[in-house]
Amino acid sequence: MRLLPLISIFICQSLFAQEPYNHRLENGQIQAIAQMVHELDTTYLGIGRGLDTIDFLRGIYATEFDKETGEVLNTAKITYPGSILFFDQTKSTLEVDNKPYFLFSRSDTIYLSSYNILNKKIVIEKKIFAIDPVNSLFIYDFHVKGGIFYILSDHTSIKTGISQPVLFTFNPNLNTLTEIYIVNSDERMLVPLLSFLDSGNFIMTYTIAISNAGIFKIKEFDPDGNDIWTYEHDVIRESSVNAILPIDNNNFVLGGFKSRESNDPDNEHIPYLWKFDYVQKKVVTVSDFNIPNDEWFKFNSNVTEIIPSQDNTSFLCTSSLYEFPINPDTLQSFGMIAKVDHDLNVLWRRQYAFIEGEYYENNFKDIIATSDGNYLAYGTSTKTFSFPGEVPILSWAIKIDEDGKIVGDTTTSVVEWEDLDLTDNIEIFPNPASDHIYINQNDIEDVCYKVYDLTGRFIEEFTLSDRNQSVVKSVERWNIGYHIIRMEKDGRLIGSMKVLKI
Repeated sequence: MRLLPLISIFICQSLFAQEPYNHRLENGQIQAIAQMVHELDTTYLGIGRGLDTIDFLRGIYATEFDKETGEVLNTAKITYPGSILFFDQTKSTLEVDNKPYFLFSRSDTIYLSSYNILNKKIVIEKKIFAIDPVNSLFIYDFHVKGGIFYILSDHTSIKTGISQPVLFTFNPNLNTLTEIYIVNSDERMLVPLLSFLDSGNFIMTYTIAISNAGIFKIKEFDPDGNDIWTYEHDVIRESSVNAILPIDNNNFVLGGFKSRESNDPDNEHIPYLWKFDYVQKKVVTVSDFNIPNDEWFKFNSNVTEIIPSQDNTSFLCTSSLYEFPINPDTLQSFGMIAKVDHDLNVLWRRQYAFIEGEYYENNFKDIIATSDGNYLAYGTSTKTFSFPGEVPILSWAIKIDEDGKIVGDTTTSVVEWEDLDLTDNIEIFPNPASDHIYINQNDIEDVCYKVYDLTGRFIEEFTLSDRNQSVVKSVERWNIGYHIIRMEKDGRLIGSMKVLKI
């Protein structure tokens, strides 16, 4: 067997009406590296990098799926024979007037693209090249302001070999493209990100490597790319910013990760938040999402996305929590979503996973507020090991409410409790189910779920170890008919539920 890299795939399938947002595609096309989920009038649109299971061409995919049923309605793709297409480093998707735009790259070319809702096709709006010949262009950030597209890229000149950030500006009305080179004082900027100010200036966050650690800096630039001031975050272990969102004109929330304070050879780290005050030119508040020391998982991801809540009083953040060493009998990683207020106080934090066979790694790439008052998170579940020729990768989209619980028909969650004090701690739905069940496990930990058929034959078991976990559990391997799910804690039965597989 071989170890797969952590890549994202979006596999889609028409589903039972009560079980939307979890998709497979059985016609040989697989959407990969989940990048963006977008709400259209009657559908959701997932955009990502892709593979074709027939010839393994790397392409860019856009998949529409029904809001109510999750049924895949259309898949569009772009491939270039002999070429691999990339979404690159960080933010490369956005929407303008409810139209989704996204960037992908190939060698020295960046493609500004959109999805045509009427024709169900990916449209290349503009091919972007650097004036000075380059070996490659990497995408770091993507914005639109006043109808102008801003694309932050890394420019490595063929002539000089010097790498320098460049900000492309594209005016679609005039079809004009300009380049703004960022004055950089010979620092190698890692993962630069932009945020625009009302003055017309912009600030940039980036990381620089120092020995085995790093620090992040914040600079303000004028419209010509000249730097005005620099803030250097001098806490060495708080070293990486990967998301930025304005709170108001004077405050920004930054998301990334923090490494352990001690000399840790395993380089363990956790997702982290900073609040930056523009007037004071410094970080004024930090948050580690209240992750205790005994939950420091190795190789956790940084904060991948920050969005405002539906009422703009708080933020939702996405990340991943990993647990190593690899244990084939347990989940290795969970997607994480946390809700924090404007002072970065944690309102709640939940973990999410897709449980099917040997899928162990779960993450989220994007989250959006939806028109029904909920949130749709878009991510990936991946097998750690696979056989040659196998593509054991599944991307998923789950809908959650303001409390972070997976939404669905919870009226069918009829649990016979042995301990009535636990009534609000576990929801299992829908019932009946065809492909999946959802489990919201709340203020309870270390619950073992054992599944039997009505003859008493044991089918399978799985454990949710932590409080505030939600999972999508496949029931495709169950036979048609009734099954009993026994919930046990510390070897004691706490409740049971009869579920009909149809």
